[in-house]
Amino acid sequence: MYTRNIFPTLQRRLKTMPVMLIVGPRQCGKTTLSKVIGHELGMGYISCDNIATLASIQFDPAGFLNNQAKPLIIDEAQRAPEIFLPIKVDVDDNRKPGRYLLTGSANPLLVPKLGDGLTGRMGVCNMWPLSQGEIRGVKESFLKILFGNEQWKADYPTLSRNEIIEILMKGGFPNVVAAESSEERREWCNDYLFNALQKDINDLSKIEHFSQMPSLLYGIANRIGSPLNVNSLTDLIRTSEATIRRYIELLKSLFLLYPLPSWSRNIDKKLAKTSKIYFSDTALLLQSMDFNEERLLKLPHVLGQVFENFVVMELVKQASWNSEPIKLYHYRTHDQKEVDIVLESSSGKVIGIEIKLSSIVRKDDLKGLMSLKEYCGTDFHKGIIFYSGDKTLPFGDSFTALPIAALWE
Repeated sequence: MYTRNIFPTLQRRLKTMPVMLIVGPRQCGKTTLSKVIGHELGMGYISCDNIATLASIQFDPAGFLNNQAKPLIIDEAQRAPEIFLPIKVDVDDNRKPGRYLLTGSANPLLVPKLGDGLTGRMGVCNMWPLSQGEIRGVKESFLKILFGNEQWKADYPTLSRNEIIEILMKGGFPNVVAAESSEERREWCNDYLFNALQKDINDLSKIEHFSQMPSLLYGIANRIGSPLNVNSLTDLIRTSEATIRRYIELLKSLFLLYPLPSWSRNIDKKLAKTSKIYFSDTALLLQSMDFNEERLLKLPHVLGQVFENFVVMELVKQASWNSEPIKLYHYRTHDQKEVDIVLESSSGKVIGIEIKLSSIVRKDDLKGLMSLKEYCGTDFHKGIIFYSGDKTLPFGDSFTALPIAALWE
């Protein structure tokens, strides 16, 4: 079993909040983690994936909850939104921390009918598929070093192109990481996407053009790394932009997609405002694109886009357990100066990260970072270029080229 780096954060927050909610994609390990911490704290367990349990909750949610011993774990709570109001009533009568631990594969902050009554009573922990550090059994310190003043190591292990592709094909879902063959991985990802598009979305919202959702996901997959132009997707499912935006929100609520908004310190017309959309996991992204290892190796441009998706989500995972809140953005001006990832701390420090799947770093690769530095002024902390070499390379006082393995080593 993998040690999850968010575990200490969840432990700490259960000591102060009466209700904690772990949200993230299905099969990322939420149930396993909740049972581990529940065993430690002596919590009962019920699952809303159990048909009999779900029927009982739906028939009499208050009565069902009153008959359960507390503290209590409620797994896949989004399937029973009726339970949220009785939980509110219960915690208002008893504000003891750690009374409920909920898990959900749909984000209640994006699905209005869920969780509204628990505002101020419920903390939320986002949980994602395994990070590279979790797969390797270490807790990454990349963000700590990045926002601090520690020195990078002089060199890091080199990853070959084939090793990078293997990492991308496996992604972070425990079942896929443990799969013994590429065929087994593809079958699992195909089943996962089928269930998400045919069942989970329909559970959340009855939608039109239901059968065309795979085409929409395919269209989004082939636009990874670029600001999403919703109008360009209308031909795929022959419906309005408003409907497509609604579908995208549903895909985001199920943690299939992750939005990366445009960064700006203030309202500034020179900055583009369109978000980029990434997949929560590269194995699902590649399945949606119908790419195998051989095809990915032949198309370096696509490989670069998928690798960018990988780096974005590794940073999202690390930010979820970082001691200081970190927000992620992208930077893009109307004159085409851009930075792949902008990290901003709660103290206002800004860091730019460029991703180059190349063994050589050129001066031109710094253009976007230099633009960001000029725009930020004294708030700019440093700029990083990830590349596929093995040496840490300084570029003046502000910029550093880092090998890919620095993300988790």
